[in-house]
Amino acid sequence: MTEREHFLIVRNDRLGDAILALPVVTSLKDRFPESRISFLASPYTAPLIECAEGIERVIRADDRHCAAALRDIISSKITAALCLRPTFSNALTLARARIPTRIGTAYRAYSLLFTNRVKLRRRGMSEHETDLNLALLAGLGVTPVPRFPQLNLPDQAWRAAEALLKKIGDSLDKGIIVLHPGSGGSSRDWPPEYYRQLGRLLGDEGYKVIATGSANERQTCSRIVGDNERNLAGMTDIVTLAAVLSQARLVVTGGTGPLHLANALGRPVLGLYPPIRDILPVRWGPFGHPEMTISPNVPLCKKCRPGHISKCWCMEQITPEMVYERAECILNQRVNSGAA
Repeated sequence: MTEREHFLIVRNDRLGDAILALPVVTSLKDRFPESRISFLASPYTAPLIECAEGIERVIRADDRHCAAALRDIISSKITAALCLRPTFSNALTLARARIPTRIGTAYRAYSLLFTNRVKLRRRGMSEHETDLNLALLAGLGVTPVPRFPQLNLPDQAWRAAEALLKKIGDSLDKGIIVLHPGSGGSSRDWPPEYYRQLGRLLGDEGYKVIATGSANERQTCSRIVGDNERNLAGMTDIVTLAAVLSQARLVVTGGTGPLHLANALGRPVLGLYPPIRDILPVRWGPFGHPEMTISPNVPLCKKCRPGHISKCWCMEQITPEMVYERAECILNQRVNSGAA
């Protein structure tokens, strides 16, 4: 490897997955400061990935239609690719692009399409997703740097976020706390009624509580904060959401993309996790902050399903009072440490 390598990082699925791949950018730049880095992202996450310091170009194609990006990949003259999203479509496209060095895991049927195969299994592992991403750097002989790059949001996003928050009121009292109740099916959701009760407890302490989510989640957010200016569901694109989250004193949500985004922005978070083997915080918690999670004190549950419908009451074991107490601990620690 030389200083003038052009790397391609492939993580073209969901928001949280893409965010947790960003420390690979930091690691490559630390080892090869003069290198160029491109990132293959899904069309949804691409506008945010473009904000990451160290990334020169973002190519857009999701993990099911990676072949659509073949021409862009070839024209970029990539010298080495790290396939952090292991799918046949991604692996085949990298091979068709004739990238000289293609790094991926060693134990899949299509692993022969990689030139450098790292002996790494993802399924059922008890390591964090970011650590698993960083482990692929062994295929380049690079020492991992477990740190997120700076996210430089555009001025337009800051202005849009300011306009939304200004409607809440001139005085933000003790600051804003964001509740993000949905997960898009990536985790088991905490009940909206519990979010509503938590919002009241935090509001009584002088915090401005707002809810964020997609347009499809606006009704759910209305049950939490009402159908008013504090309900931002469907009101933000992905970069404006990042600007809103960056203003939060705390973000409370499940193990979903906005949690990882807020953590990458340096904001305190509190993640609520179900007792599902493949969604445990040891794998999908906020990177570097295992203390910022809560899980019910129950065994692994086979009835738990991602989303809001399950034939069990596991998430109901996490009470609003429990979350409020943990939130207060996190907020007080930030105050005592002098952090904003």
